[in-house]
Amino acid sequence: VPDFQRNYAWEDDQIDSLLEDISTGADSVNSHFIGSLIIRIDPNEPRVAQVIDGQQRLTTIFMTVACLRDFVVFTGDGSGILEIEGQASINVIEQLNRFLFALDDETYQLSDRFEAHPMIAEMFSNQILAGPLPNRPQLPSKHHQYSMLLRKAHKRIKRWPSEEIERLNEARKESGQDPMSDHCLL
Repeated sequence: VPDFQRNYAWEDDQIDSLLEDISTGADSVNSHFIGSLIIRIDPNEPRVAQVIDGQQRLTTIFMTVACLRDFVVFTGDGSGILEIEGQASINVIEQLNRFLFALDDETYQLSDRFEAHPMIAEMFSNQILAGPLPNRPQLPSKHHQYSMLLRKAHKRIKRWPSEEIERLNEARKESGQDPMSDHCLL
């Protein structure tokens, strides 16, 4: 995200709307439009794109994927394996990390696929995208004013997977099915 863009500014309403869109898309067998993205590709660096429009949504999507990965790590059995009857098993953590990180073919180093606005880029990379290792620094509860909405959004999005399981359980209960636990999918 180039520095001429505004900093992360989404509030709960916009975040909840995107999360609802993601849930709707996940419940559908059809493709689901969650917004457009306008990028500028530098001819000298064709693998790097500047986000011209859509950076709020893109920042939120990457934060959501990182929070889903953390949820799987902390609530699962540690394997991250999703087994669906009649289908090949999937390593969910591996798939989520493939979305978040790119492997450089020459150096074999991982790098973030998305770099947030320069005002929050370091915090976003080190405290949200980074793997949930025991030594990963947590987002501070208090920090500079420019990171307040990012910290608030992260707190909101971290609750979302458990809320979704609760929503699914309500639907299962209404249809006479047994409820799922937070980690029953893994």
